[in-house]
Amino acid sequence: IPIDIYVRPQDTNKVAGTYVNLKEILAIYEYRMGPYSWDRVGYTGTQLGAMEHATNIFVPHSTISGNTSNESLMAHELAHMWMGDKVTCASAEEMWINEGWATFFGMYYALALYGDEDGYKQEMRAKHGSVLQYCHTPSGDGSYFPLNQIPQQYTYGMAAYDKGATVCQALRFYLCDSLFFGALASFIDEYAFNDVTSYQLRDFMTSYTGIDMTGFFDNFILNAGTPHYSIDSFAVGLNRNDLYDVTVYVKQKRKGPAFTGDGNVMEIMFMDDNWNKFSDTVHFDGTSGRSVKMVPFMPSVVIVDPEEKMCDATTDNYRTIKVPGNYSFEKTFFSLEVTSITESAFVQVTHNWAPPDSLKQPVPGLRLSDYRYWRIDGILPEGFQATGKFTYMANNYLDNTLLVSSMDTLVILYRKNAGEDWQEIEFEKVGPWNVGNILVEDIQAGEYTLAVKEGGVGSYEPDFPKKNGIEVYPNPSTGNFMIKAKSDHGGELRIYHDTGSLIKTMRIN
Repeated sequence: IPIDIYVRPQDTNKVAGTYVNLKEILAIYEYRMGPYSWDRVGYTGTQLGAMEHATNIFVPHSTISGNTSNESLMAHELAHMWMGDKVTCASAEEMWINEGWATFFGMYYALALYGDEDGYKQEMRAKHGSVLQYCHTPSGDGSYFPLNQIPQQYTYGMAAYDKGATVCQALRFYLCDSLFFGALASFIDEYAFNDVTSYQLRDFMTSYTGIDMTGFFDNFILNAGTPHYSIDSFAVGLNRNDLYDVTVYVKQKRKGPAFTGDGNVMEIMFMDDNWNKFSDTVHFDGTSGRSVKMVPFMPSVVIVDPEEKMCDATTDNYRTIKVPGNYSFEKTFFSLEVTSITESAFVQVTHNWAPPDSLKQPVPGLRLSDYRYWRIDGILPEGFQATGKFTYMANNYLDNTLLVSSMDTLVILYRKNAGEDWQEIEFEKVGPWNVGNILVEDIQAGEYTLAVKEGGVGSYEPDFPKKNGIEVYPNPSTGNFMIKAKSDHGGELRIYHDTGSLIKTMRIN
């Protein structure tokens, strides 16, 4: 297949470095999506925009840089030679069929080319996290839409491109690589040079794989929002073969408009105190399910989707911690300050983009977040001491439905598992009422959620916890303040602007 690349004269010396991996990427796509169907591969530098013209892809002059910094764009547009040009969407409302697949392959090619599993996972996590946080907001497409019914003003918006790509990854997990890529290549061949709908893709994949794809397409494509999966609890028993029968109870919620899907598949990982691992899948319909798995060891913890393959309504990642220090967990709005550790710890943090379970015993005036909560799992050895930092924010589409008044008191609740009720725990609040961090000393495995005591309910907790014994007066003041710390030991005084930025730090002896 001839390759022709047209650029401005001043860019000719940059072509080789820009397209150094083009033949390898073309081979990856042919392996995964079938033979290339056009009479040449062509790229042309242009003043603005990128467009997937068959045999003559347009890319901006600025992307012909002499290195691989824009390689994902080149790969994205090349992927359209299969999904977008050889097979195209039947209507603009289904643009995800073109752009979602091309965006997916604009990430997948790098995994196949470079073998960087961690890099692919991080890139998909970042895209998935942004979709969950912004896609339905004015910063994205303005609302929740089924992927096959995106209004035309959002044809080229976040849902078609980025959510479409994460749904392709979810489908890849659901089917496994051999079925996923085999079905895709056969689908492209079957519908070559035709337009298609999501229903045709669903029905073809059902026929090709022998797996009823109705549940997956209902959950991820044909209904607005994203399914959310979690473990409710698990129970362990020893069977006669020196294996452990572990009964896992799972449940489904949803981010977005109410819908309960069937045909759910979850990957779970069992882990014991010696870090032995065993993975399996749970299949269930409806809001809840149970599955008994034979595990070759006594598990201490069961974790959902540790390698972040499912793209449900969670963002999560794990860290292996060996020494004291500060550890961030990307896209979870959580970090750890580890102060003491005697042996390695395994910590998994999950940010759940779904409402926490309600209080078993309602407390008048106590209102839980209706939007998100955290789960912390792992192997935390004896002697592990750490402070967890949870971010709260009344803007940026995080806690804007929870934090609505400066008169409300923000608190954090904890429960070890779903069998317990939520309980308020001690914390330090750093920042004003609308943005900052909640610090929890001696962090434990379990679930955490933000809540507010509405104005006039219960005792009002000032921004500085009472245990610090701090008095500030006169308040308000236009000049100097007197700050009195009723403490018999030293500490650090931190002063913050109401935007959350640190203004001054002073050591108190």
